[in-house]
Amino acid sequence: MLGLRTGCLMLALYLIQSVEGATEQTGPLKMTTPPAKLVATPSSPRLQDFLAAFELKSGTETADRDYFDRMVAADDVFENDQFLNPLELELAREVVERLRDVEAFVGHGRFTTLNFEAVFKHSAGLASRRLTVADIRFLRDIFNRSSESLGFNGPRISNQFLAGHAQEALIFYPKYGEYLLSGDAIEQFERLEAEFGSSVMLTSGYRGHPKQMLLYLEKVVEAQGNLSLASRNRAPAGYSFHFIGDFDVGDVALGEQSFSRRFLKTSIYQSMVRAGWVKWRYPSHNLLGVRFEPWHIASVCDEIACSGG
Repeated sequence: MLGLRTGCLMLALYLIQSVEGATEQTGPLKMTTPPAKLVATPSSPRLQDFLAAFELKSGTETADRDYFDRMVAADDVFENDQFLNPLELELAREVVERLRDVEAFVGHGRFTTLNFEAVFKHSAGLASRRLTVADIRFLRDIFNRSSESLGFNGPRISNQFLAGHAQEALIFYPKYGEYLLSGDAIEQFERLEAEFGSSVMLTSGYRGHPKQMLLYLEKVVEAQGNLSLASRNRAPAGYSFHFIGDFDVGDVALGEQSFSRRFLKTSIYQSMVRAGWVKWRYPSHNLLGVRFEPWHIASVCDEIACSGG
């Protein structure tokens, strides 16, 4: 039976690899403009309410208010949101459970470093809980969808479904159970530690495509198949900057509450703002389609938008 399972897995991988370049989007990264204006639900706050809540100022009168309505009310449902069909939603639920099984098997930290080929191999040994050929096809389909079909506004970061980084390029931080991609990410995080002390913590580092896919599909399932809603909260796999070095930080005293507006009140965040050199991927005025994330540090800023505040 193991030989049969392995044979099916190898066949699925062959089918994936044989068309790896056929349907992938190619070309340099490019910024996209916000999609057509949508109509928010009545509970959606306005831009100025959002800015006031975070004690921020607009700085421009030309902001796309409808776009910011969506970013502020990221968990609201909007007209023209993109959805999975019922059959796809059932597949999404199944895939989430099976990716969680692999994560539990290999461990959280290691799972963040895996590419899809490694995940499929681990899954093949999990008996009835293994990923099926239909699951793999679904994962590839979601990965290859355009940003428009996912209701997302940011650039594609990786075109290759099976892509990953070599283990030696990932540095493990046992204190946090997280990995960082060697290079700029390491330098920036260690500078943060040096300047702001032991209160700063690494809350999320490098994420391979499987980990980002799991996070994204968990939100899709929670939102009953609403791809756009999920995209406003979590970048889809292939579109996440965590794949090329971005990372999240927090305050040790806050723990998981660092992923909330409480982080804005911490001395760590205020010190980072005053320092002037820290760059954020998703500041309050970003047009990348993801809600304001004051904890998300940008490691690459050459041709990709990021901001110092």
